[in-house]
Amino acid sequence: MNQIKKLKLRLNECFMNYPQAHHFYDGPYHGGKSFYSYYLDEEGMRVFDGPFHYQLSCMSSYGSMFHNEAQGRFLNGLKNGMWHYYYKSGTHTMKLTVNYVKGSIDGKVFYEEITTNMIERKSAKTKIAFHSSQRKPTGAVEGFMHGHKIKALLDAEGLPHDEWSSEIFDN
Repeated sequence: MNQIKKLKLRLNECFMNYPQAHHFYDGPYHGGKSFYSYYLDEEGMRVFDGPFHYQLSCMSSYGSMFHNEAQGRFLNGLKNGMWHYYYKSGTHTMKLTVNYVKGSIDGKVFYEEITTNMIERKSAKTKIAFHSSQRKPTGAVEGFMHGHKIKALLDAEGLPHDEWSSEIFDN
């Protein structure tokens, strides 16, 4: 069996649980390219529902390449589940992983950024991880930024709580 037939069979298996009213789009989207699943509401408007993937690669006005990407799932027009965002340019990389529940950030959030200074040939790294509940960061916040390892606690309202610490380290 050739590769195209195998791919079509896999796609059919993945999407066979969707109602017949679902459609799939694969093509140009906001200057880039996207693949997503949707249905039409009563007014004929598209409602994202199911997998979503977007990517854009192009040249900036300064002549450098950059790449944007977003991937996740929608449920009745709302982000739901784990989403991954990615950005890369010549000197900058950012990754963001967020969990959504019915359109609200709820669960683990992880952010990573690396910036390279081309003159000094040094990289600055930032990594932060925390939990969010009902759109508020809560609990432990851990990571490092600008040469400092940080640990912090937030209460149920997202406000500083208990002891916070920062120690210098060499990244």
